[in-house]
Amino acid sequence: MARSIGDHGLKGIVAVPEVTVTPLTEADTCLVVASDGVWEFLSSQEVVNVCFAHRHDATEACREVIKMASEAWAKKQGCYRDDITAIVVFLPVLEDLRAGATTSRPSSQRDKGRFTSPPKPLPPALKHVKTEKS
Repeated sequence: MARSIGDHGLKGIVAVPEVTVTPLTEADTCLVVASDGVWEFLSSQEVVNVCFAHRHDATEACREVIKMASEAWAKKQGCYRDDITAIVVFLPVLEDLRAGATTSRPSSQRDKGRFTSPPKPLPPALKHVKTEKS
């Protein structure tokens, strides 16, 4: 979106973001916020699988998502690639923050109850969730 703010002369570029609201439940284990440079070539399921593989380190999960997106862009588009930005947060982060948790706790305590089994395939409705533009 930041690039779009200055690109008013280009057709098809708008500075109005697409916004979705999805309530979190206790069953949610991670949150991924990423730019279209990630979602252009990676499916939601692929990203969830990466998060599961790196479930003890959100930074590594994020790096792997960015690496995979970069490689997919290179394979399909050569030297050109779009903005590739990603944030991975393992949940429940709020409870950990309230408790004063740090990453120095053993992963067995920090990750208790999270990603204890491989991720199930996402339902079709969650593959790419979008709402109508306002």
